[in-house]
Amino acid sequence: MKTRALCLLLLLTLSLPGITLQEAVERGKALSHRVSLKKIDEEGASLGLDNARYARLFTVAFGSSFTAKSDFPELSLSLPSASGTPLNIQRTLGSWDSYDARVALSQPLWTGGTLTSLLRKSEREWEAARWDRKGAEREAASLIKGSFYLYRMLRAKEENLGQLVERLRLHRKRLELLLKEKQIRRSDLLETDARLNENLLNLEETRELKDQEALRFQRLCDISPESIEGTPSEREWSLQEALSLYRENHPLFRSLEKRREAWQYQKRAVEGLSRPQLALFTELHFGKPGLNSLQNRGALYALGGVSLTFPLFQWNRSKRDSRIAELGIERTTNSLEERAKDVEETLRQTFRALESVNRRLELTQELVLISRQDLLLKERLYREAQLPHLDYLGALTTTWGL
Repeated sequence: MKTRALCLLLLLTLSLPGITLQEAVERGKALSHRVSLKKIDEEGASLGLDNARYARLFTVAFGSSFTAKSDFPELSLSLPSASGTPLNIQRTLGSWDSYDARVALSQPLWTGGTLTSLLRKSEREWEAARWDRKGAEREAASLIKGSFYLYRMLRAKEENLGQLVERLRLHRKRLELLLKEKQIRRSDLLETDARLNENLLNLEETRELKDQEALRFQRLCDISPESIEGTPSEREWSLQEALSLYRENHPLFRSLEKRREAWQYQKRAVEGLSRPQLALFTELHFGKPGLNSLQNRGALYALGGVSLTFPLFQWNRSKRDSRIAELGIERTTNSLEERAKDVEETLRQTFRALESVNRRLELTQELVLISRQDLLLKERLYREAQLPHLDYLGALTTTWGL
């Protein structure tokens, strides 16, 4: 299975033209499942924002009803007549059934700030979802870049180990000739074989790690790391620049800020529900009976007016809803403060590690020059039989292992 994967990776390397690391990052963002999920959340928040905007506008609804009665009222009249016999009149009022079809239009006039607060809340939730999506994209980019640079490091290590193995093989051939002439001991050859096998093992392990990282990079962006052209570089930031900008640009921090603001508007919306609600309505009806309940026929008529509602008793629901919003604010604030400390600590640790790496790089470059000079000296001393063979092997592996 691994062989087939490596063959597929090789074919992709040969078929794909050279691309930049940034293009690989953009492709990785498009393939990231986490980014896709955050995009879905962002789209859902955007639809919620549209609903909050349209909630302030009028709505039109259609309704109908049908009612059947088992009895209906009758009108009885007794009128005097010239004959002296009263004239009794009975008349049925209405009908045994009634129906009504209506189209109603309603427009909120004043809601105590509830609709405005819900709109602001939806805006903050959409902005938080947008920052979450950006955070997922930056995380995907970080994984891709980290995998690429690790692959390049392992490839460089593989090349160094390969050169060391070649030097050890050349050294072994030279020892074989010297051994035939009985100018060295056989132990020198055995020591070289041991050191050669040790580095061959290291070379194989490094090659395996490099191949695994290449497969991981391909899984992240569907591109072989070998197809990345050039030597990418990253912008250098100072610690003070990073500390001053992270509050404005760190996606997690910004997302938590927006969610805290959303909870604040949620609390205002709950408070608005306890205030009077005023709305304008107008209705167009067609029903039997119409406005005159004594008629037994369908009629078209219209109604209109202003409605006022005011909650009187709801078992303290508004207080509970307000407390839920307060708890959301407290929870988000605590998370925000904790994340801010974590991000600042991570930034300081990262820059300290970067400074340490730069110092070690300078020292390593000086050490390489010294080691090469030391290797030349020890090689000459060994050939003159003034230095033990193990000392020369140690200098050889140290120099080419840096």
